[in-house]
Amino acid sequence: MNAPADKPIRIVRTDRVTRILNRLSSSKLAVLIRPSDRRSLAIRARAGKIVGQGTSDSQMCFTDISSRGAKALRTAEQVQIEIVGTSPQILFSAELRRIEDDNLWIPEPAELLSYNRRANARFATTEKNSSFIALGCWSPHQKDITAPPCFVPFLSLGSWIRIADLSEGGFCGVSRFPSVLEATQQGRIDKNAKIIFPLQEAMEAPIEIRWTRRIKENNHDGDEEKCQRFYKFGAEFVDPSEKLSMAVKQFIRQLSISDAI
Repeated sequence: MNAPADKPIRIVRTDRVTRILNRLSSSKLAVLIRPSDRRSLAIRARAGKIVGQGTSDSQMCFTDISSRGAKALRTAEQVQIEIVGTSPQILFSAELRRIEDDNLWIPEPAELLSYNRRANARFATTEKNSSFIALGCWSPHQKDITAPPCFVPFLSLGSWIRIADLSEGGFCGVSRFPSVLEATQQGRIDKNAKIIFPLQEAMEAPIEIRWTRRIKENNHDGDEEKCQRFYKFGAEFVDPSEKLSMAVKQFIRQLSISDAI
């Protein structure tokens, strides 16, 4: 998902453009490359070397492009390149000079665009990038038919609630079990909640419940109509620690490139 952003600011001062590009190149930062005629397609790459910087024929290389990505770029004449994970967001457009193996070459850009991402921009999670919230004020009971199933020795996993989307300020949780509504009343503060991101230990994430929703969906399976119910709630982080804020930003970065090839 592309986060909504404010009106872009043009960066045209030569010294500032050069400084940003040198940092991009020396740190080999991750980027997303989009063909100008197919902006919905994102291709992963890393910044490479700059050749002839300061001359009229200076060029910049982007490397580690997948074979699928290189194939998709071969017919492109212009590309848009976005630096991943920067705040504010930095991107620029350029002519595609050539592709050699997994390397793409463009003229060194003379102008960059800077966008300030909105703090409440929401990013949807995916199956490959799932995250969960474990409420400290609620745990399902084995005999409660409205609660998630719980089995020994995995009783603690029963309290994990899937996060549907999140921002730097909070998230939306979703469950198919109505018992979660007991703990998600609007205005409730849970100081013992923990958030779980992929390949990371659970970390403390105090939250305040801001809203709850009951969702009913009717789906057709042939001639048969099936009804599904979901229970959603929105939560805001309360005085998040630096560790939590950094983890949320890192996970958002993962989500922002999850569909890239």
